[in-house]
Amino acid sequence: MSKALQGAAILGVDAALVAGAAFTGGADFAVAFMATKLFTTIAVAGAALEAGAIASALTQNRAMGITIRQPAASRNFVYGSARIGGTSIFESTTGSGPAQRNYVIVLADHPCQAIVNLYLDGRQIFWDPGSDGNTTRNGINFGGNADGNDHVDEGGNKYNMGGLVFCTARYGDQLPGDVMGELTANDPRWAASAQGSPYVGGCTYVYLKIEADASMFPSDPEIRFTIQGKNDIWDPRTGTTGYSENWALCVADVLQNVEYGVGESLANINTAQLIAAANVCDEQVFSATAGMNESRYTVNGQWDTGASPENILDSMMPAAQGRLSYIGGEWFVFPAYYPGPSFTFNEGDILNTSIAWTGARKIRERYNRVRGTFIAPRFPFAVAGNLYDSNGFGPDGTRANLFGLEWMPESFPDYAQDAFHGYAVDPWLTADQGIERVMNLDFKCTISLATAQRLAKIALLRNRLGAGSTTLTLSLAAFQAIPCDVIQVNYAPLGWTNKLLEIIGVTPRVDYPDEGPPRIVIDLAVQETSPEIYEWQPAPISGSTIEDELTINDLPTVPFTPASIYSVAAPSNVVVTDASASLALGVHQPLLSVTWTAAPDAFVSQYQIQYQKVGSPATSWLSAASVDGSTTMAFVAPVSSGTTYNVRVRTLRSSGATSAWVTGTGSTS
Repeated sequence: MSKALQGAAILGVDAALVAGAAFTGGADFAVAFMATKLFTTIAVAGAALEAGAIASALTQNRAMGITIRQPAASRNFVYGSARIGGTSIFESTTGSGPAQRNYVIVLADHPCQAIVNLYLDGRQIFWDPGSDGNTTRNGINFGGNADGNDHVDEGGNKYNMGGLVFCTARYGDQLPGDVMGELTANDPRWAASAQGSPYVGGCTYVYLKIEADASMFPSDPEIRFTIQGKNDIWDPRTGTTGYSENWALCVADVLQNVEYGVGESLANINTAQLIAAANVCDEQVFSATAGMNESRYTVNGQWDTGASPENILDSMMPAAQGRLSYIGGEWFVFPAYYPGPSFTFNEGDILNTSIAWTGARKIRERYNRVRGTFIAPRFPFAVAGNLYDSNGFGPDGTRANLFGLEWMPESFPDYAQDAFHGYAVDPWLTADQGIERVMNLDFKCTISLATAQRLAKIALLRNRLGAGSTTLTLSLAAFQAIPCDVIQVNYAPLGWTNKLLEIIGVTPRVDYPDEGPPRIVIDLAVQETSPEIYEWQPAPISGSTIEDELTINDLPTVPFTPASIYSVAAPSNVVVTDASASLALGVHQPLLSVTWTAAPDAFVSQYQIQYQKVGSPATSWLSAASVDGSTTMAFVAPVSSGTTYNVRVRTLRSSGATSAWVTGTGSTS
């Protein structure tokens, strides 16, 4: 196992525990021997690792958006499609007439599927298919001389690159000794053998030549490319390698990669689970926005070879709300899906003397909406109201200059189970007393608006429907269970009948009960789950108003307004009674007692109490002492004997927010 991830997974039973048991003799020795055999042959220990658990912080490295010059820099690697700059490792100026600028730019440190487009200062270069240097790779034509036609950029300006731009590419699969003749003929300082200097064997790179033209290029242009990346990704379903955006296959590729990944051997990745995961990712899901099917989970992103494997995997996990687990010397890859129960355990299988069930999360951990970003290949709108269509043209026929905003983080519509998504009542906002709590997610490897919303829904419902948790101690009947399995549990003391629980951690150990010999047990850390978490309804169907998928221009969820903050629940059932007492020396002390039913408000800090004589002006309320929010009773004084009073109570939060007053009436003796 790579040292990069050794601290991130549970590797097995505590060796000291087994070793210690082995010296006690008798039954203890037998159990220790059995434990050693079990833990070394089955090695069931493991934990489900999500984004944030693999590394202490998510990677902030999105590689470079524009070409930089740095011959010794870390180089890009790309999964799926991305817009990149690359690294310029050689530049020169040649030509006796107008100067020619020569660039050698490395786009990726590996073979690539195709180069889709070249952009100079945001203007796409269109090619002459019959020119030298032009190639068609996997159905995509690229390179050669720029054509001589007029084109219009995103700012509405006409341009013509004919005679000004030449580019030719190598895709990482070139043979040793390959030479770009166009480059060496133009500048012999680039070595004519051994694939140039610096060495670019195995890299996807281009030679780009730009003729000097002050009107078209007043300064060195900004250079960007759109590419389809790594094309040597192993697929166990076919036994072959190739280009893939499949999330599970890309994650497995990082686990195997020895240059920037974990460096695991193929034998240490569980093939059966990887096949199941890849099939889940390739499932076709309908997108109402796109009007077509798309793969359930993909990876489209770029990093550089200086990024750590932990951070690379951390940034990939959210693209499938996925998890990793290291079990018995093997890596298991799990995208988000509902697999159905693998095992059923009954009360007799559970060895806990009692189950410490945590039924809810802390208040601050209960979210009721998800907000975040995905990577938008085309910036979807220019101004409020989306006055520009999908091609960037506005109502007056002009275009917005949106190039710099393409392939950049863009907000997706908030996901909540609210009116915007067809729900009559938002169950989670209601449960949270109308207080918005937002989970913020950034999908750095997701380029689909619909997928981003599906992932957001999974995150929200995992938080709300997966709140309950505990640890079950089971007999060896549970030895085949692994993290991410779903189990059914029947346990009468908690009223469980086929209770669905998801395993998040497995720890085998030797248990020493108060009575009887030691025994081998399996501790399963579990949390609630439901198939509802993974259901998706992109548009309303017959008999339903639910619409999980919104367009980029749909309104956000419930607007953040003071009204939602100050919606404070009031107490009820205010009852006022006489509490007068006769004191020593015949003194009569008038007093009122007031009780109430506690407000159903999770944030109550105090109750405020006021009183007045019946028939007094509305502005004549007197303040009695406030009491703690855990109290539902107080005394009211000073009052007069034989007098009837109105007493009112309201809820007070620490923020200063208050509820409506609730009034009761009573008389003193």
